[in-house]
Amino acid sequence: MPSGSKKQTRLSCSQKGAHGVLYHKDWTFPITASESVQEARPGYTKVRASEYLDEPWVLKEKVKELAKLLKKSNHAVAYTGAGMSTASGIPDYATKAPNTVAERPANIPPANAMPSKAHRVLVDFHKKGLIKYWVQQNHDGLPQKAGLPQHAINEIHGSWWDPSNPVVKMSGDLRDDLFTLLLECEQTTDLCLAVGTSLSGMNADRVATSAAERFAAEQKQKTRKDETKNAWLMEDCVHLGLVIITIQQTTADEDCTLRIFADINTVFKMLAEEMGVDESGPQTTYYVPDVPREALASCVFRIPYDNKGKRHKVVSEESKTILKLTEGSRLRITSGPYAGSIGTVTGRHKEGHFQLRVSVEIKKITKSGRKQPKASSSFMATVPMKLGLWYVEAAVKGTLPELPVVSLK
Repeated sequence: MPSGSKKQTRLSCSQKGAHGVLYHKDWTFPITASESVQEARPGYTKVRASEYLDEPWVLKEKVKELAKLLKKSNHAVAYTGAGMSTASGIPDYATKAPNTVAERPANIPPANAMPSKAHRVLVDFHKKGLIKYWVQQNHDGLPQKAGLPQHAINEIHGSWWDPSNPVVKMSGDLRDDLFTLLLECEQTTDLCLAVGTSLSGMNADRVATSAAERFAAEQKQKTRKDETKNAWLMEDCVHLGLVIITIQQTTADEDCTLRIFADINTVFKMLAEEMGVDESGPQTTYYVPDVPREALASCVFRIPYDNKGKRHKVVSEESKTILKLTEGSRLRITSGPYAGSIGTVTGRHKEGHFQLRVSVEIKKITKSGRKQPKASSSFMATVPMKLGLWYVEAAVKGTLPELPVVSLK
């Protein structure tokens, strides 16, 4: 070793913590890529923000194991956190290492961010039936920009692109209907891919932790066959558990089926190649909804929904209503905390999404943090909002049970 060079350190933990229950005994422990004494999520976990990377040969073997899990799965779910979008230029909270190895482009307005390689590969997996559903902690709309249909995602913590689903604060309440969908997802998934999330105790983490618990319960019925590797664990399994992909440790590492410490885009590029998925090059074009060209040009859409935004049970041309999104058109929000609020289309985002200004009632907050119930304790404010173009496609095709907005006559 050259004089003055630092000794290479590695992650200090159990084999399961480094690699997951599916570990091979010859896999070396991840290398410390950037050390930090700070906690990644203070107040939630004591896990430090240090970053680790699997050696290339170990990463290659782990990606092969991940491909086997995906092929075996019948109902795989993606559960993504802030680390999924840092490569698109959206900063996260948990990255605190002084010399982070995370890809972090600078000076990109969050609303203008484009999907990463990982977003595009996961969307391609959904199209091929390998990923059945996506639970998104982020608010950025990047899965939809990559082509994921709105009915295939649960933006449980809110969205920048849905007036009926504003961003939920850490102390806020989840939307009832989205939480119900989350519980259904929790029960049906046989494999959860937790990507770029610290799993620090959010309510939505149940999708990941329940998958790990069901896998562990099933494994108690099995007997070890091969001491060198744990591939036997997957024989005749119904529940495949949890895969965690992030460069920081999490509190669930010891319980997951497979633990990957690597750059997220690198993992999904390798996984796409292993699965034979043709996904190459960066996304350079904006999302365009699959709707009639003349309707998109006029911003006037015939949709199979009633004037409350509910999808018709029986659809006919006569029963369809009009969604008018031309500049100056007035809309009403149908659900969520701003249900009933009236807004106006003010223009278009550079990618074609619709810009709105909505008049909403803001309830004043008491010192205890509770909203005051009396009408005198509230005031009206005009708030800028956006409606993602993917809602136009969903509206025309009738793929959602309810739309976030309807036109006013």
